[in-house]
Amino acid sequence: MMKTLPETVKLSVIASFGVFVWLLSGFLVPSGPALEVPSSISEKNKNTASVKVVSKTINPEDFNEILSFRGYTQAKRSVSIASETSGIIEVLPVKEGQKVKKDELICKIRVGARQAKLAEAEALMRAKEIDFKAAEKLVEKGHFSLSRAAAAQAAFDTAKALVAQRQIELDRTMIRAPFDGVLDVRHVELGDFITIGQPCGTVIDKNPLKIVTQVSEKQVSALKTGAKGKAKLATGEVVEGVISYLAEKADPVTRTFRMEVEVDNSDYRLRDGVSTNLEVEAGITEAYLLPHGIITLQTSGDVGVMTVENNLARFHPITILSDGPEGVWIKGLKGTQKFITVGQEFVTEGQPLKVTETKISQDDTVMDEAVIQ
Repeated sequence: MMKTLPETVKLSVIASFGVFVWLLSGFLVPSGPALEVPSSISEKNKNTASVKVVSKTINPEDFNEILSFRGYTQAKRSVSIASETSGIIEVLPVKEGQKVKKDELICKIRVGARQAKLAEAEALMRAKEIDFKAAEKLVEKGHFSLSRAAAAQAAFDTAKALVAQRQIELDRTMIRAPFDGVLDVRHVELGDFITIGQPCGTVIDKNPLKIVTQVSEKQVSALKTGAKGKAKLATGEVVEGVISYLAEKADPVTRTFRMEVEVDNSDYRLRDGVSTNLEVEAGITEAYLLPHGIITLQTSGDVGVMTVENNLARFHPITILSDGPEGVWIKGLKGTQKFITVGQEFVTEGQPLKVTETKISQDDTVMDEAVIQ
C-alpha cells in the first residue's frame, strides 16, 4: 500500500518546479532588446560623456636649447718631472704653488765629479784635434797614408762625442720646468738622493683650464665643437668658454662621451679638480613656453601635456628644456597646438571634450570665449 506524501513536501516540490520553469523561460524568451556593442572606438566615444576643459592655442618659438651637466675642472696638462741622472739634491729654488716659466730651475743635483770628467774629455778632444790636423798636413806632403789620416779623424770625432756626452750628463743635474705653469708638488727635499726616473716635482699648466664632463648617447648628437658653454664652480666663480673636444668613441663601460670646455685662466685664479655645473648651448630648436600647471604625468610615468585634436583629448610626451618664473619651455610637438590648461588631470587619451578656449586681448588681458564643441 503506497503511502501519501506529507502536505509540506508536496508544496516544496510544486514551488521548486515553478522556479525551474520561470528560470527556463528567461533563457528561451528574450525579455528585452539585445545589448548593442559599439563597433568602433569613435562610436564608443559618442557614448562617453564629454568633459569640460579650458584650452589655449600656443605657437612654437625658436629656443636656444641649453643642456646641463655635472663636471669638474682639469688642468690643460700636468707633468711629473723625472730626473735623468742620480745624485744628491743641492738646491730647491722654487716653492710649492709658485708660478714658473719654461726652463726655470726646479731642482739642482750636486755636480760631483761630472765637471772634472767634462774637463778631462775636453783636454782629450784638444789633443786629438792636434793629431788630426798634423795628419792632414802630412798627407798633403805625402808622408802619411790616407788610412792613418782617417784614423786620426775618427779619434778626434770620438773625443768630441765624449765631450758632448759629459756636457749632457752635467746639464742633467739641472732639472727645469718643461713649460709655463705652477709647481704643484715638490717630491724631494734638500739632501735627498734622487735616482734616475724619480720625480723631482709636478708642474701643471692651468691656462686654458678645461671643464670635463660626460655626455649621454641621447645628447651627444645635439652638441658640436665651438659651441658656447657657461660653468659655475663649487668655489663660486662663473666662467664662459667653448667646447674644445667631443669624443668620437663612447666609454665602453658608461656608454658616455667625454666632452671638454676650455675657459680662460690667464690669471691662474681657477683651481684644478673643482666640481662644476656646466650649461652648454645645443643650438636653436622649436619649443613652446607653457604655464607651469599644465604639465601632467601619466600612470606609465611619462611626463607630457594634453592637447585638443578634433574635440578629443590627446597626450603628448615632452622634453623639458628650461623652467623659470615665466613658465616652462618644452619640446616634443610640431606646429601650432591647442593645449589644455584647465582640466587636463581629469581627461584621458581620446576622450570627447567641451572646450572653452582662452584668448589674449590686445591689451594682453586674458579673455575666455566659450566655444562649446
